[in-house]
Amino acid sequence: MAAPNKQLVLTVIRFLKDHNLHATAHMLEQESGCHFDIKYFETLAMEGKYEEAEKYLSGFTTMDDNWHSMWVFFELRKQKYLEALEKKDLLKALDILLKELQDFNRQSETIFKEAMALLTLENFREHPSLAGYGDMQLERLHMVHSIKKSLLWNPKLQGKLHLPGTNNFHVEDMVVNGEAGAAPLGGRHGNEPGRRD
Repeated sequence: MAAPNKQLVLTVIRFLKDHNLHATAHMLEQESGCHFDIKYFETLAMEGKYEEAEKYLSGFTTMDDNWHSMWVFFELRKQKYLEALEKKDLLKALDILLKELQDFNRQSETIFKEAMALLTLENFREHPSLAGYGDMQLERLHMVHSIKKSLLWNPKLQGKLHLPGTNNFHVEDMVVNGEAGAAPLGGRHGNEPGRRD
């Protein structure tokens, strides 16, 4: 996205958040790829909204982009899988295993085979690597903590983790003064290219 357009989008995102239009702001963040709201992402993960978290993340990166991206997608899907096992929803767990964790088989056959083996256990905590697995909320907290470094260090998110404050282009002033739509996106009144006053 070109710099002036990116600045405009960031300003609109700030405006939306300042006016408690958070759902719209998050949709614009995801669609534009200009700003990754790490707190919003963490909230989705903590609430177990893994599909929404993955969809939001997909606006910025794919699991094939780099190791950091792959790790975050893996951790979301692994947690979703373990929670299905916790709830004894074996059909959902199998669906997650075959449709979502299968993607990681090419990185590590061992991890995929171990995940498959968990389906055969009465309690997945019987597996040595999961003996210390706690309750769902605690494990979600561990997962969020685990993936935060990958988000912070991910090259695809560099320069997108902090939303700048207000700047010279004030959306609210334009709306209040009835100027929305009067000035083209590329310039302001009196200084658009080719305009003579």
